[in-house]
Amino acid sequence: MPTTLVETTDIPLYLPGGSKASCAEAYQNDPLTFQIEGYRQHGGLYRTYIRNRYWYVLSGPEANNYVWQNPQIWKYAKANESFLEEMGHDHVTGLDGDHHKQKRAILKPAFTMSSAMRFLGIYHNVFSDEIQRASELNEPVDLVTFWAELITLANAQSVAQADIPRDVIRRMARWEVLMLRGLFLDASKASFYERKEYQELKEETFQWLRKIVEDRLADPNAIEDNFTDVLRQRIEIEGPEPSVDNLVNDLYFILIAGTDNTSALIDYALMQLYTEPKWIDWLREDLDAWDGSDISAISQMSRLKAVIMETQRIRPGALQLYKYAKESFTFEGMTVPTNSDVIHFNNLGHFLEEFYPDPTTYNPERFIEKQRFVPKTFGFFGGGSHACLGRNHSMMQTPVAIAVLLKNFDLNIPEPINLHLSASYSGGRIEKPWLANIEPRNRD
Repeated sequence: MPTTLVETTDIPLYLPGGSKASCAEAYQNDPLTFQIEGYRQHGGLYRTYIRNRYWYVLSGPEANNYVWQNPQIWKYAKANESFLEEMGHDHVTGLDGDHHKQKRAILKPAFTMSSAMRFLGIYHNVFSDEIQRASELNEPVDLVTFWAELITLANAQSVAQADIPRDVIRRMARWEVLMLRGLFLDASKASFYERKEYQELKEETFQWLRKIVEDRLADPNAIEDNFTDVLRQRIEIEGPEPSVDNLVNDLYFILIAGTDNTSALIDYALMQLYTEPKWIDWLREDLDAWDGSDISAISQMSRLKAVIMETQRIRPGALQLYKYAKESFTFEGMTVPTNSDVIHFNNLGHFLEEFYPDPTTYNPERFIEKQRFVPKTFGFFGGGSHACLGRNHSMMQTPVAIAVLLKNFDLNIPEPINLHLSASYSGGRIEKPWLANIEPRNRD
């Protein structure tokens, strides 16, 4: 049910145009400007109207601190119930309290920095081989699904080792893309998920996940990878016969989850670079000094790291996160009542002049010249106990993909690049195919 606002509240109402319809339209036309102006006018807490309901909005660096330090006031199962409906009762995005702590503890061995880096060579080899293969096709590839497929392929050779046919890998990646797009469709979500294509992709994906789990349970120590580490955690907690359904969900997180998000980060970095090619030349000064074989050297490339940081800043994967207050709370002297819908605009700090001068300009040098980074302003991976599990993996995969591509190849992009930030409720995801030919780099 939509939130009923307390009429006597002292929390200011931000309603551009003076009506619910005009407010929703203003957000739809320019969600970033909408939220920045709301913050400038009313501070870190105000009310507004979008998605056919009223919301309380928390935004700004101090709001980030508050949200990340107080997970107990939120009911994630309510705010993220779409994840639970589609992915089952053990899906970490929709868990609260002890259930959430236990799930993260089980998954943690698969998502540490060392577990992300242990198979770095495999990601490098898969990306190198597949980019080379794509360059020989002499036809455009959809980069939105291309990277997601490559990451899933590399995952199946490393962190969750399984002999999965290449065409199945492709469909698994496709299912993940569709699943995430459907989560935020409100009234049309049910019909979206009922489509034959989606149902077939989901059924096939989960059949493979279950088969892999059952094979592993037959011999839990046969393979040493990240999923084995998680399997051992499950057995330690649940005994010698752990829940197959829960293990299927664990495997999903290791093999498939996050592939679309990382793919979008790679694509947005490339979009920004090809919109202003001077940054490609700037980055290649680092890449051309790399012999291409010492993979660990990638982590030392300051310009590559700066490109990724600046892309995260200016192109956050999710503009905002939705919360549900299971208890009342007070922020900046104002009280939000129990059972309230809340928007946490966690990425507002990315666009505040006082933290990042000229914030709408893409400028990777800002992360080199002054090492300008203020943690509480930076919400790309969230924070606190509910921060993104896949951060370490994404930050390993993204620089490898960009380095391999731009050192030896170029993109021939037939259509103008569109960097408009739409008001898609799935955040900043790329909603349409992004086609480009991958061609050998001309060094003349």
